[in-house]
Amino acid sequence: MMGIFLGTLTRSVNANDAPLILAALFGTTLAPIAGKFGWFLGVLAGLIHSSAVLSVGIPKAGLNLYNNGFVAGIVATVMVPVIRSFRNNVDQEKI
Repeated sequence: MMGIFLGTLTRSVNANDAPLILAALFGTTLAPIAGKFGWFLGVLAGLIHSSAVLSVGIPKAGLNLYNNGFVAGIVATVMVPVIRSFRNNVDQEKI
C-alpha cells in the first residue's frame, strides 16, 4: 500500500480518489512479492501497480476489480522473473 500512495506524489492525483483507494485495497495481491523479496521491492511493485492501474482503466471501461486484478497479474508476471534473474546473477558473481 505504501508504494501505491507514494505513486500519488509523482502525479497530480489525490490519495482520496476512489480509483487509488481501490488500487490500494486490491494492490495487496502483490504482498507475496514483499514477503519473498523484501519490503523495497514490494513498495516498488505497489508503485508500478498504481501507475499501471490508472493507465489501463479505459480498455476495461473503468471496471476497477478487473482492472486491478489484470494489472497485478501483469506486474507480478514481469517483476518476479526479473528479480530472480538479478538475484541469480548476483549469486553467481559471488562464486
